[in-house]
Amino acid sequence: NTVGLVDPRLAMPYVQQYNLSLQREWKGYVFEGRYVGNHSVGTLRQVDANQINPFQNGFEQDFLRARNNGFAAQRAGLGFNPAYNPNVAGSQPLPLISTFTAGGNLNNPTVRNLLLTGEIGGLAQNYQQTLPSLGSIGSFFPNPNALFAGYLTNVSHSSYNGGQFEVRRAFRSGYQFQANYTFSKVLSDATALRALDAALDNNNLRLERSRAPWDTTHAFKLNHVWALPFGDGHRLGWKPLNRVIGGWSLTGFLTVQSGSPISIFSARGTYNRGARSGNNTVDTNLTGSQLRSDVFGFYMTGDGPYFINPRNIGPDGRGVASDGAAPFNGQVFFNPQPGTFGSLQRRFFSGPWFRNYDFSILKDVAITERQRLQVRAEFFNLTNTASFQHGATTGSTNQNVNSATFGRIVELASTSRQIQFSLFYRF
Repeated sequence: NTVGLVDPRLAMPYVQQYNLSLQREWKGYVFEGRYVGNHSVGTLRQVDANQINPFQNGFEQDFLRARNNGFAAQRAGLGFNPAYNPNVAGSQPLPLISTFTAGGNLNNPTVRNLLLTGEIGGLAQNYQQTLPSLGSIGSFFPNPNALFAGYLTNVSHSSYNGGQFEVRRAFRSGYQFQANYTFSKVLSDATALRALDAALDNNNLRLERSRAPWDTTHAFKLNHVWALPFGDGHRLGWKPLNRVIGGWSLTGFLTVQSGSPISIFSARGTYNRGARSGNNTVDTNLTGSQLRSDVFGFYMTGDGPYFINPRNIGPDGRGVASDGAAPFNGQVFFNPQPGTFGSLQRRFFSGPWFRNYDFSILKDVAITERQRLQVRAEFFNLTNTASFQHGATTGSTNQNVNSATFGRIVELASTSRQIQFSLFYRF
């Protein structure tokens, strides 16, 4: 059974906003610098009141013993068998699991796979749902008659801090431009648009605080308009041709910004149950600066583009070696151990940069005082620059180290060059 509740003390979230700006004009240029910040308080999120607890009465220790038994049997050429075998060196008895119905069903393929992958939360749920007796455990859930008991409450927070810098100028020649750069960060401990994602651990709600999926660290934008100095009223006019050479304008909009945040997921229920662990990350033995300089980036190969250095991906396309096997040469990511979360922070890195320039040519033709035509030729992505993105922030196989497509760039963030012609009649 699943239960959904709303906190009877539920309140409307609110946002604190603050900014400070400084503006200066110099020789026709207007410079402006701004600090903009906000802090949302008491935003909505679900909490699972029936969070599974696989760390009671020695189950975690028995889980580790069973897993080590399986690896010991594997090394002895007997396959992964988590049951105690006195004939295998290093094999240990399982004093708790042996009291479960059918001795914990250790011959079941699902049970064996959950032990092999270190998913203690997943195995606890499996036992709860399939075994009539769990020995001294009794129940892995506070309420054994329910699976998920979520209630919506005011537990989340987010913050935005940004520095914005802008310059603009209009020239007598008919040219004007505006350029701005933003350096910012958005931090949040929840990501679902409808606040339906339950916390990974009720006892540590700050665990998931990281960059928001829509965070953009660097963003530079430029727009410009140039009314060409030809035709009537301009020094480059000639009356017989004024209607042909006059009224032309060139406009453009340039965007250059860093990519959206990237997580590296294990998606394993090594702490909570599997349905709560889609965003479970990985362990690594490198520092953030080492990962940024040597592992993350843009790599074009004969098999297509990657955002992870191909030398850090195994021969089977995954970012980790098989469970129980030695790490492959170049491996930098590791699945988290049973009873732990991944140590690598969510969305710690940014995807490939986005670059785009749209350009337009316009001509205004006056018919009468109240009527005019406008002819436009618009070029979207004028330079035909390919901008890549790593895929959806959550659930993409290319961010999962256990996927055979790990590290691949699977989507374009921009379309190819498009040209559009249009005619407007204004009256």
